Amino acid sequence: MAGEASVDRIEIVEPGSPNWHRLPVLLIDHFNRIETDAVTSFHDWKHPFNAQARRLRPLVIEAAYRAPDHTSGWTTYFVEAVRTYPARPADGGCGLSTTGQGWVHVDPRGQVKVELTARVTYCDRKGVGFMLPLGAIRAAQRTYWVYQFSGFEGEWYQVVDAGKDGVRTVASFHAGSCPG
Repeated sequence: MAGEASVDRIEIVEPGSPNWHRLPVLLIDHFNRIETDAVTSFHDWKHPFNAQARRLRPLVIEAAYRAPDHTSGWTTYFVEAVRTYPARPADGGCGLSTTGQGWVHVDPRGQVKVELTARVTYCDRKGVGFMLPLGAIRAAQRTYWVYQFSGFEGEWYQVVDAGKDGVRTVASFHAGSCPG
């Protein structure tokens, strides 16, 4: 305890646990929508797999973290999920993948709110960052997640208010970037 604030750990959702298996069910419809949005955001490129073929590919959870909000009773998850595609001859052995990341808020009655983003890349996942949770600060009736976000291109540290009404960035620090 530090003054009126407490610092708690952010739980790693264990692969194979009931919460782990529940996440793809909660995410699939949202993931399909944001993948379509990501695919159509390219102006001169068309995904080699149409929407129906994309939906037949499995959605794989790669990482998931959670922290309860003791004030509201909601639980917030941060999820990293991916859908991969087989490499085609033009892909040089590195097939496409869509990485979806974001927040899932679940209330005690099972109501779910999802905030996801998606990025279409090749298997090297350049342009995609990954979360390393550092802790949850509980202060002033709010829950703040503190985490590192890093990828091929750089590293950031962030503090977000991860409330049931949406995630809001409170502080962000860019720790560095790799050139080119």
